[in-house]
Amino acid sequence: MHSIERYFDNLDDPKLAEIGRALHHLILSLIPQVEQSIKWSLPFYKYHGMLGYINPRQTHVNLCFTYGIHLSNEQGLLQVEGRKQIRCIHFHSIEEVYRETVSEVILEAALLNEQG
Repeated sequence: MHSIERYFDNLDDPKLAEIGRALHHLILSLIPQVEQSIKWSLPFYKYHGMLGYINPRQTHVNLCFTYGIHLSNEQGLLQVEGRKQIRCIHFHSIEEVYRETVSEVILEAALLNEQG
């Protein structure tokens, strides 16, 4: 079992673990070459540089994009989170993970990294 799978297994809230695990598998399915690791106690993903990370919070799970400021946000999902360049999508339910627009944002972030 990969350390990221263990990470979600160890979360106290089963709902947040389910959302995080679904996001993890979605990223892997959309970007098979993505590198995954645990950094700063969070699941991180690299693809032609830092792509982003999954950050479980108390009531939701954030999928954050390291260079989110450069994403189009045509879908209207990205929110400013902490540092100026990071943008995140907040997930309160498992159903939200499977919206087509979420996949579009992940693929746009991967393409942005490919183009440098």
